[in-house]
Amino acid sequence: MSRNAFRLVPAVFAAALAFGSTAARAETPVCAGTDLRAAIVAKEPERWRAIEARAAGIENGDAVFWKIEGKAAKTPSWLLGTIHLSDPRVTDLKPPIRKALDGARTVALENTSVLDPKTAGIAYAEGIDAMLFTDGRSLPGVLGPETWAATVKAFEARGLPGWAVAGWKPWVVVFGALLYPPCELKRWQAGQDMLDIAIGKAGRARKVPVVDLETVKDQFSSIDQMSEAEQIALLKSILSIDAQSTDYQETSVRFYAAGRIDLLWAFSMDVFARAGADKTAASVMENASFRRNVKMLDAARPLIDQGGAFLAVGALHLIGEKGLVRLLREAGYTVTPVR
Repeated sequence: MSRNAFRLVPAVFAAALAFGSTAARAETPVCAGTDLRAAIVAKEPERWRAIEARAAGIENGDAVFWKIEGKAAKTPSWLLGTIHLSDPRVTDLKPPIRKALDGARTVALENTSVLDPKTAGIAYAEGIDAMLFTDGRSLPGVLGPETWAATVKAFEARGLPGWAVAGWKPWVVVFGALLYPPCELKRWQAGQDMLDIAIGKAGRARKVPVVDLETVKDQFSSIDQMSEAEQIALLKSILSIDAQSTDYQETSVRFYAAGRIDLLWAFSMDVFARAGADKTAASVMENASFRRNVKMLDAARPLIDQGGAFLAVGALHLIGEKGLVRLLREAGYTVTPVR
């Protein structure tokens, strides 16, 4: 799957890397990538038309911000699909989103462990069995020399030692760091907050409750339902495009800023297919997104019924037949896009 799509699912591991940094918080790096969409449209028009056709079939993918009404609450609630990046085009909220956040009675994130290192450490400890090999094997042995060497190279490019991940499962390597180009990790280390953290901090600054929609243990356990073969295919697909990681980030930001999660996911599927990992995409979407939506819905409903809730989750959680927008409607709420 492309780096674009995975930015929309949990980034708690990478946040922890930023917490642990000893880098000087001086000049903030800039991620200067190239928009890949423009090149595809110009040079591969048939490929782009196929991406657009796939996007047209994705339910509820043309908006990132939604108003939730109905049931007992007299005050509406709000649902924002986030992207776990610190780019100002992402974190500078549009007026309707800022107004809703500033007026919220409760702010709900996927998990609030992203907000401080102490909480994160405790949360990760609870989910550690899903992150590490517990049968005596190691990542170098599972991946083989060539893929392990590429993994170490990618980690070292991000200022992280390869030996530190020798016990990690492949999915943790991907979600933990390799989704993000070196410049993005450096931005976090320089003190730039990704969108979800900025939203949580805004809620705490207003002294309103900032709550979890799931536990880290549930989150990790769900993603770990991917088979080992699928995890390895995922890692290899991400490594295959690592040289263009900054370009993929730029493309991600542009899709997101335009509110086109459908195009972002369709583009991701296209990249995944070109890496020969088509089947892995369905597993990732099922385990990293859809499976978790049911529990997040259960946690969100009391907040919505109280009124004035601001829910912020990765945008891939919103789309499709098992997405939160559809699930909320099936639960009796009126959910409308705010553009």
